[in-house]
Amino acid sequence: MKKLQGKWNYQSFCSFAAVADRSAAPPTPPRVARQALVAGPWAPLSVMEFETDADGKVTGSAQNGPLVFNIVGSVTPAMEGIPERGASPLPEGIELVVTVPATGTEYKLRGFFLAGSNHIVGTVVALSNDLGLQPAGTSGPFVLHPATS
Repeated sequence: MKKLQGKWNYQSFCSFAAVADRSAAPPTPPRVARQALVAGPWAPLSVMEFETDADGKVTGSAQNGPLVFNIVGSVTPAMEGIPERGASPLPEGIELVVTVPATGTEYKLRGFFLAGSNHIVGTVVALSNDLGLQPAGTSGPFVLHPATS
């Protein structure tokens, strides 16, 4: 079983709503000379610190300015797919709940260890009181990789 141990860099991204004149039918975007920015950083680059016990239970924390993040969850085992249903196998992964008790903020992360890499990629969902002011239910990709210092 793989483990989340030590310090990991975390970065998440979310999509941006299109800037458009919504009074027109259909809505018309403004004409700009450059490409539209459709996604960008959701959370600032953060360092998360983890411990994983022998049963795969993960605990951790992170800090962003005065805000302290509590992290709990587990390492998930690899699962065989169901070929007759078109389901692919899933690699080992993680399921984490990240909370900020001071603000009532809660996120759910589900990701997978990339084969041949030290990265974990997945999806984060804002469950309540997103610090980036996105509505509950907003989701986007994230990446975790071991911190080098």
